Amino acid sequence: MKNVLLFLSVGIASGLLFVNIYTSLIDAKSWGSDIPNSIAKAREYFQTVNPGNFFRLFSPVNQVMALLACCDEGTATGRRDGSLRRE
Repeated sequence: MKNVLLFLSVGIASGLLFVNIYTSLIDAKSWGSDIPNSIAKAREYFQTVNPGNFFRLFSPVNQVMALLACCDEGTATGRRDGSLRRE
């Protein structure tokens, strides 16, 4: 269970990272290319969709999953008492 939670958290975090990179590299360059017209197009775009809704949903989900993965019994060391040896 703890590995599944950890991998889901890492997967969502990497998805959020790549969405941010896409927004920074592609969208920002597109909006700054033809300033008077691009501002109008960006305003039309944001009236239809709001990318903030995506981040408002998935960022807290990722934070909770990461917290649960870290707080799971012995996730960091493998055992509750902190030792690394196996029995």
